[in-house]
Amino acid sequence: MSLRSIHRDDGPDAEPAERRAQWVTMTVCYRHGYSVDVGSLVVFSVDVRRLAAFYEVVLGAQPSLESSGDIRLTNDRDEVLIHSIPKKIAEQIEISIPPAPRDGSPLKPMFDVHSLETALDGVEATGGVITSRAFSLDGVTRRDVLDPDGNVIQLRHYLQ
Repeated sequence: MSLRSIHRDDGPDAEPAERRAQWVTMTVCYRHGYSVDVGSLVVFSVDVRRLAAFYEVVLGAQPSLESSGDIRLTNDRDEVLIHSIPKKIAEQIEISIPPAPRDGSPLKPMFDVHSLETALDGVEATGGVITSRAFSLDGVTRRDVLDPDGNVIQLRHYLQ
């Protein structure tokens, strides 16, 4: 496992303890070439509460309500902010049930889960869809799912 860290020092005049507190540390760890550190993602949604419930259950994340009405979810690996879409734009967006895949996006977020089985149960229980795309590679099992808005995400679990 390789480890790279970048530290930013906010100034030579700060007291040592204060300077340590101000350091911004970004650490990227690799296991078999895959990132295993905390990641952040912002997801825009017409139904913030519904989508937040999905990510809360599937990722085992703790929700916190922002003053804006958006919901931030965190666990030991991820931070996901479910951000509301302005009403004028939201009125033009249709979300089907079950959701149709938004597979035209050039991005596919990946999330590590402690138990793929538990996460997949959560996908179905909260309005997501389990797709047929699943595979294992380099000791990692992966499964593509759709969140309730149709965004394609990949859940991955490291085999023991």
